[in-house]
Amino acid sequence: MAKNCPYCQTELPDDAAFCYGCGKPQAVQQEEAPRRLPRWLPLLILALTILTAVAVWQMSKPTSYLGTYELDYTAADDMTYHLALSFSFDPAAESTESTSVSGGTPVDSCLYVTDAEGSNALPAFAQLVEDVRITALATGGADIAELSESGHDEQVWNCVAYNDSTAGANILRWELEMANGDTLIVSHKIDYTE
Repeated sequence: MAKNCPYCQTELPDDAAFCYGCGKPQAVQQEEAPRRLPRWLPLLILALTILTAVAVWQMSKPTSYLGTYELDYTAADDMTYHLALSFSFDPAAESTESTSVSGGTPVDSCLYVTDAEGSNALPAFAQLVEDVRITALATGGADIAELSESGHDEQVWNCVAYNDSTAGANILRWELEMANGDTLIVSHKIDYTE
């Protein structure tokens, strides 16, 4: 593309700095330099990326839930489950924090799971559970109780604890590892008498 000298109208190339006809200087069209990004912009982008990653990790990291003998747990599907421990095979029985028995008496430890309306929710809840561990912790000079394998049916998860101790107590600790990585812990206590 060409331009004309404004003084003598001689045709000149676009990038001519002076006129070949009259020798007068020409206005040279400067190409606009590309705009540079501010130096702080990459740092801002990096900081926002890190903050977003931390926020996503915080929202998705597994959580531990600790209850005494009862616990409410809201699963990823927004369903709230109520876990309650009892020493009775009767689903209508109240959850129980502790019981007293004579040494040598087998004790049933039962875990019931209900929904917000109080209806049995164990079948749906059991599908979310990866692993169940029950441990007996001894206090007050009692021996550690022997525990049967835990199992469940449509109504209850249960385990039988047996101990010959005539004093002290065992705390039965139920630990449920959920498929999403959450951990639920509930416990109740057996006091031993003569």
